[in-house]
Amino acid sequence: MATRLMGLRDVPDDELEGIESVLAAAGIEHYQSPPGLFGLSPASLWLKHEVDLDRARALVAAFQTERARVARETWERAQAAGEVPGFWQALRQRPWHALGLLVLVLGVLFALSLPWLGLGR
Repeated sequence: MATRLMGLRDVPDDELEGIESVLAAAGIEHYQSPPGLFGLSPASLWLKHEVDLDRARALVAAFQTERARVARETWERAQAAGEVPGFWQALRQRPWHALGLLVLVLGVLFALSLPWLGLGR
């Protein structure tokens, strides 16, 4: 009987390809179902045989752990090389975005302070 291994909502294509290749290399038969009508249920990855579920979960967990380790190392190398923008660099790259966020935050703070300022009567 088919068993759902995982939902595929917000799973990048390269990660899905990696998971499918790991399952195929282990000889685990699987298939992918499309998302439901109006996107209410996500696309899913299914195993054809329920007996493969524990082994497949272990393989997926190992794949995702390795993927996270590689991504973390890549980010740390980029940060050490100065390629990851800091706060001031990001501010210089997108000043209108930062200004918009600042106006939004100040507007929310003003709206929340109206009862204490006596202006909300």
